[in-house]
Amino acid sequence: MHARVMLGLTTALLFVLAGGLTAQAATISIPEYKARPGTLVEVPLQIDSAAGIAGAHAKINFDRNLVDLLGVQRGSLGGQFDLVWAQDDGVLDIFLARGDALVAGGGALAWITFRVNPGARPGHATPLVLADYNLTDDSGVVALNRLRLVAGASGR
Repeated sequence: MHARVMLGLTTALLFVLAGGLTAQAATISIPEYKARPGTLVEVPLQIDSAAGIAGAHAKINFDRNLVDLLGVQRGSLGGQFDLVWAQDDGVLDIFLARGDALVAGGGALAWITFRVNPGARPGHATPLVLADYNLTDDSGVVALNRLRLVAGASGR
């Protein structure tokens, strides 16, 4: 039942996201964090300018041997969107959608919570890779060329 509900919500959000983005270029980033084995770390999926955006999808890869994904919550900006996420074998998909485009704003679309493997050795790292991504306007049109990916921004 849960899988069917998740699939239905994902399909509904994909319909909203499937549809040219009139927004200015947006930068999405995932900051770099340091954590000790066995601790929790919350990492934001951030956007600098969400003007004109009504939907977003991000696919993030991570090393399951070093971290366990515990959950995804809406961020300060993401609170204005419906959120659906799913993970499978070190791949996290985050879908955000709303009925109309934002006029302005920037900030955390989502907070991703990981637990660092208690057996991980200090000095090991797992890159959080934005493997696939897109933004949409309120017509549902996807604009891949208006997104610039930034890796390794400084974290809090």
